Amino acid sequence: MGVYIALLCVGVLLVASYLFLRTKKPSLVAVFIKIGASLIFISICAYGLYLHHYVILPLMFVIGMVFGMLGDILLDLKYVFPEQDKMFTYSGFITFGIGHIFFISGMFRDLYHNESILYVILPFVFGLLMAVVTLLMQKPMKLKYGDMALIVAIYAFILFSMTGTAISLSILNKFMSTSLILLTIGGALFAISDLILSQAYFGGKEKNPIVIILNICTYYSAQYLLASAIFFI
Repeated sequence: MGVYIALLCVGVLLVASYLFLRTKKPSLVAVFIKIGASLIFISICAYGLYLHHYVILPLMFVIGMVFGMLGDILLDLKYVFPEQDKMFTYSGFITFGIGHIFFISGMFRDLYHNESILYVILPFVFGLLMAVVTLLMQKPMKLKYGDMALIVAIYAFILFSMTGTAISLSILNKFMSTSLILLTIGGALFAISDLILSQAYFGGKEKNPIVIILNICTYYSAQYLLASAIFFI
């Protein structure tokens, strides 16, 4: 556990450094520090993969987290190069969505063992329901998706399906699996992080330091919890 704790401490320091720079002004230096913080959660997951002798779930999570890091880079570059805002936003949504698909696939591959098909269907029903809610809440939350409404809905479906998968499998296992509990909490924090992020992207609060801090703290907490879950499979 010494390696895991050391990586976690370095990750926390990098996230704190990123927040210090990001709340002042977007910059390439901040982007590189964020990449470093993302490399830490990938390293934690890769170490779990090594300890478990390359079973499928940790491998899928490592791949998913690599896509998460790429999404990090793309979404931060939209602030560094605002004239290409839309391209980076679209690319970031797509990249994160692919990462969530790897998370979902890994969880079903290793943590679902041909029990009731209901536990497979419900996460996607939940994802679809939340995608609809995301669109319907646009006006009440004072958001403006504009021509990005479709990609927002698709991403919301994938994101909440991932969170729903962790919840569904936790219920299936009667909350007796530490790994699934961490995945459930991590998935929930991921969803909360993106809900906060929507205030920055579509609510005109991209420069609000509280929004930035809450988004980054919930996002990295989610990624570190998802990576840590690998140790308890």
